Amino acid sequence: MHFNYGIFLTEQKNAAAAITQFQAFLNLLPQSLRGRAKLANSLADSGRYEESLYHYQIAINQDQAKSDRTNLRMMKAYALARLQRYEESMKTYQEALAEDQSSTVNIYHAMAKLKIKTGPFTEARTLLEQAISHNNGKQDIPDIYFNYGHVLSRLKEKDASTSAYKKAIAKYEKELVSAEENDKKTLLVVIGRGYFAVGEVEKGSRYLQQAISADPAALDYHLTLITSLARSGRRAEALTFTDQAIKIMSDSRRQNAVAKLKALKLQLDKN
Repeated sequence: MHFNYGIFLTEQKNAAAAITQFQAFLNLLPQSLRGRAKLANSLADSGRYEESLYHYQIAINQDQAKSDRTNLRMMKAYALARLQRYEESMKTYQEALAEDQSSTVNIYHAMAKLKIKTGPFTEARTLLEQAISHNNGKQDIPDIYFNYGHVLSRLKEKDASTSAYKKAIAKYEKELVSAEENDKKTLLVVIGRGYFAVGEVEKGSRYLQQAISADPAALDYHLTLITSLARSGRRAEALTFTDQAIKIMSDSRRQNAVAKLKALKLQLDKN
């Protein structure tokens, strides 16, 4: 009952309450791998990454199935990265890679994202190219090509960057057709960012505006649109959307969001 209730609470996005249930479950069955893994995931979902590491390691030590152990290692590596323990995170990814070749694409991609954060970009590029190579054309993974486009852009390889971004965008747009509502909003944002990255400002703006219409309270959506327009030289439009966002957040009485937007507006005015 504790375990099933914890699963229900997890599905309801109530990680804090799920933690209580999984802890109660483990008090009764301390050797349960599934209970240990669920508790670790719930702790991570609640931002309690330091605590999650202990439970991830116990689960890794307990588990005998290679694929499960790899997933646990990847989750542990992610938690380490969120704690800015980047060297330990990379080492954990490397341990997963050495043990399980069936998850090579995902592990290389995860390592590449870590290198995008910590540098250098040349190493991130190599890891992304390894992910693409090991994928062997079985199924295009748009996130890999999106990140590849970003890395190539930072390395000043414009044509190759545009090609990678467009490959990602095409796949995202296909996914958008059948996506569930929450996934659809995320896809709208990432497609919008992709179009801005390749210089198609009008398309990028339209997609981001659709995301804002779907969830006006999402401050990050507003900020993405405003900063993307500003970087594209569309300062007047950026200011217009900033004013609109300030009104939306003011009506919702979200003072911290209003303050952040007003600070951004001041910065745009100076420029």
